[in-house]
Amino acid sequence: MHKYKITRIVISYFLIEFNAAWIIQTLYFQAIGLSFMQIGIIFGFYQAAKIAFDIPTGLLSDRHSKKTITILSIMLTILSLVIAIACKSFIGMIISISIYGIGYVMNTAALSALIVDSVLEDAGNSITKVNSQTRISFYASIASASLIAGYMSDNYSFEIVYIITIGLQIIAIFFTLLIPTVHSTQLENTAENITKVKVLKVVKYINANKKYRFLLLINIIFAIGYIPSDSYYMNILVENGINLDFAGIVLAFQFIVSASIALVILKFLKHRFDELILSFVPIFSVVLLIVFCLVPNIYIATIFYVSQIILMCIFNPISSQHLHLNFNPKYRATALSLQTFVMSIIALAVQPIFGYLASIFSLRTALLPLFTVSLLLLIVNIVNLKKNQST
Repeated sequence: MHKYKITRIVISYFLIEFNAAWIIQTLYFQAIGLSFMQIGIIFGFYQAAKIAFDIPTGLLSDRHSKKTITILSIMLTILSLVIAIACKSFIGMIISISIYGIGYVMNTAALSALIVDSVLEDAGNSITKVNSQTRISFYASIASASLIAGYMSDNYSFEIVYIITIGLQIIAIFFTLLIPTVHSTQLENTAENITKVKVLKVVKYINANKKYRFLLLINIIFAIGYIPSDSYYMNILVENGINLDFAGIVLAFQFIVSASIALVILKFLKHRFDELILSFVPIFSVVLLIVFCLVPNIYIATIFYVSQIILMCIFNPISSQHLHLNFNPKYRATALSLQTFVMSIIALAVQPIFGYLASIFSLRTALLPLFTVSLLLLIVNIVNLKKNQST
């Protein structure tokens, strides 16, 4: 792969994922007078929007230019942020986050498929390297966004954070335009192929390969507890006595350190323990998240949170390699959309429940039952895979 193409992909990914507004979003909701119950309802609309548009946007990405769909998703994100700072009300936040949800699912399907297609066009064996780089870019983006979100919201205002995020998303459009359009026979991107993509075909294709199903299910199951913990992580730090400015530093430090450690470990492993990592790392990660909820001291608890990030930074590039390298490219975006669709249905149920529990208990206590369910289902998933492999 040409180094400049990798650079454009990594920079574009960094900017698109740089969403400082999302990091302080629940704090912003509280600041404008919304309760945890109202925030739970708002996130319910977010998930409903994702459910409604998930599969259609995946099909759209497989049938048309993934780059165009990615740019459109960034524009929707910008629109949602503008509404959030212009309409500070319960209804305004519902409209804002619903638009954001549509943009998010378009981005999830199109950007992921665009990156994978761009990598496979040149050299299939470089996918792990690029996935590692984009993962580092992702966490570097979160780290930078956390620093800015914490400092700006603590010393200035939440609105400034939203404005900075809007500016960087505009720059992201420019860098996404620079990613070369894929024209490869390897991707089988003919008119006949892309017009025949149907949801049922994709489901049958996934179901026929038990390993694909296993890998796609991991993120779905992991999302049960991780979606609310990710949304409220800054709130958890603040709830436990850490001010916003220092919370941003904590987030930045933990993401940079975890991503760097994971990259070193990946280079050392060289695919020698892929099957063990795919089977057991998600389970260990959820166990660490449960410990994070149970440990009283927030600083010690954060060590366990960082540890699970390291594990998932190791797991995700390897999982992506095994999932995408031989995956039929004409089904890729639709498959990712189906995965996000199921995750959205789960989150639609989980977010209001979590909002209710958080209004009664502490945020970490409210997360415990969700992580417990994730752990049990991950165990069932690996048992099913091993059973299928033995028959």
